[in-house]
Amino acid sequence: MAKEYQQYPPEEQTRYSREFEEDEMEIDWMEWGRKAWAQRKMIVKVCAVAAVVGLVFALSTPRKYTTTVVMAQEVKSSSSGGGLRSLASMVGINLSSSSGSQTDAIFAEIYPNILSSTPFVTHLYDAPIKTVDGNYDTTLYDYILNGPGGPWYSYIMKGIMWIPNQIMGLFRSEKPELSLGGGEGGTLRALTKDEDLVSEAISKSIAIEVDKKTGVITLTTTMNDALASAMLADTVLRSLQSYITDYRTNKAREDLEYNQKIYDKTKADYEKAQLACAKFSDSNRNITLESRRTEQVRLENEMNTAYQTYTLMSQQLEMAKAKVQENKPAYAVIQPPVVPRKPANSRMAVLITWIFLGFLGSVAWAIFGDQVKSFWTEFRGQKSDDEEAVAEA
Repeated sequence: MAKEYQQYPPEEQTRYSREFEEDEMEIDWMEWGRKAWAQRKMIVKVCAVAAVVGLVFALSTPRKYTTTVVMAQEVKSSSSGGGLRSLASMVGINLSSSSGSQTDAIFAEIYPNILSSTPFVTHLYDAPIKTVDGNYDTTLYDYILNGPGGPWYSYIMKGIMWIPNQIMGLFRSEKPELSLGGGEGGTLRALTKDEDLVSEAISKSIAIEVDKKTGVITLTTTMNDALASAMLADTVLRSLQSYITDYRTNKAREDLEYNQKIYDKTKADYEKAQLACAKFSDSNRNITLESRRTEQVRLENEMNTAYQTYTLMSQQLEMAKAKVQENKPAYAVIQPPVVPRKPANSRMAVLITWIFLGFLGSVAWAIFGDQVKSFWTEFRGQKSDDEEAVAEA
């Protein structure tokens, strides 16, 4: 006959289970505390060693300086749907990029993709860079390749990885230039090793964030020198504005160039017709023939027609110039680039992190060290027994 167990209501079961868990947790915490207190000297020694190691790493860590630029861009949109966009912006939704009034493919949300694109990054190679101490006055490309190196332990890591890299280099080959088909003779060029290294470093040094509610754009640049960081921020800001301006005025500038050519042609035609009419009038001043009068009327009509065309194209040219100016995006730089005074990374944080890791590791060893030792002893004993059994067999 099956054994019957006493059944408790669900509320009683929950209460008993909670009390049991609390008792177990209290017992565990108390025992852990006793073990840690018993090994307090070891914990203090480990923390002291971790503090020394952390101090070495903190002093050898290069300083990083961050320059922040805040700007806002003018957003053009039609009057329809303005109330809906206002309500959407209150809940953090931006309808500017998805509405029908958006006429271009570049809006603020894709600015991070623009800054990380290869053409934009390679355009920054020639950006001027200076340092506060005056040791460097060169381009960004040269500063990254030949500028100040990293901490001392980075050279140790490079030395450790030198042999594997040399071995792997035996199986690698340089990528040749790719020739395009066609008669223009264009080439597709892969980035060299140095260019790839510089591009990666530039991409890591630049960051941009866009607030979808307010449209505020925050650009940050991080370098190991305060003046270099500010100069890079200024260059990136102007390059981004120029990139967006060139894109949004591209069609208008093409129209302006076309209208300028037609305007120059109509102006030359009008001047030519005007000169022909004046010469004919001067050479036939005292002649009263009907043929002379007919030719004079014809030349005057051609001059008037050329003048009307010239006047019309003059108006079109002015409208095209106004269109270029209208399509230029307006930027309000709220916070311009300023040379930072304090570094962005804290050496004290590095020291505290090492001390915390040392304390955490020593406490864990004080609590679970005996279990680890016993497990290792059993594992070694079992392995020795297996080896003896294999030897006897």
